[in-house]
Amino acid sequence: MHIIPLILILCVGLSFGADPTTHSPNLGADDKNVIMKELFETINPILKEIRKRIDDLTFRLDEQDSLIRSLEAKVSRFDPLAKQSEVPRVRIKQMIEDLEAFNRLDPLTKQQKLLLSDIETNEWKTILRRQDGSVNFYRNWADYKSGFGNPDGEFFIGLEVLHNLTSNGLPQELLVVMQEFDNTERQAKYDLFQVGNETEKYAILQLGEYSGNAEFNAMLYIKGAKFSTFDQDNDTDDTYDCAKNRKSGWWFMDCSYCNLTGPFRKTADTSGEGFLKWYWKNLKFAEMKIRAKK
Repeated sequence: MHIIPLILILCVGLSFGADPTTHSPNLGADDKNVIMKELFETINPILKEIRKRIDDLTFRLDEQDSLIRSLEAKVSRFDPLAKQSEVPRVRIKQMIEDLEAFNRLDPLTKQQKLLLSDIETNEWKTILRRQDGSVNFYRNWADYKSGFGNPDGEFFIGLEVLHNLTSNGLPQELLVVMQEFDNTERQAKYDLFQVGNETEKYAILQLGEYSGNAEFNAMLYIKGAKFSTFDQDNDTDDTYDCAKNRKSGWWFMDCSYCNLTGPFRKTADTSGEGFLKWYWKNLKFAEMKIRAKK
């Protein structure tokens, strides 16, 4: 019989007043006292050892718990994105695979690869840039879907990539950087930005709270808008084709107060239908950027 079960039986028996020597009626009182003494002398060291081991284990567990808390604090201090980084890595890999399969295994553009591989750094990633009119933005649905332009100059990242970046990873925020022809610089920031999929016509599903010095929250009026091009009219105006008349692809409701893909002009002239605009101001530079929401 193992010693620990024996100890438990003796302890239970003693706790209820049982005498372990009652099954030996021929023993005298002195003999019984000797047996009881020997039992307790055997049990007490074992109980002390068990208690010591329990105390030692408890101490070690407390030490490990303290170490874990300390490491978590250090990780949080020096790498606030560490706990989140694994999820984007997996999702970025899946995005690349999905996009390449969708594009019939055509390689992604340089800018698309940079964005997908760099999304964990939590820095602003440029998704659209206008600066000199070197790239034509009056394009069809297929071009806007896949992206176009020069990543070192004027370009658009592509609606499919933009959908994946804003819908299949960490929540994203949007920053619009602008420069007027008098060199005044303005910014409009939105603390949440999400673009739907192609079935949803790449609509702006979420556009968060505005902040900045842009004077006018021009994107407020395109929240929920579907994307339109000259060969896909998805605006809300039944009598007017915004994409054709504004000569661009954009999230049009009823032709909107902003159009960052409109025709580039080299002066501040705002006459005529289409131009690169924020509210009613013609811009000489515009950039849209996203990053993981903090």
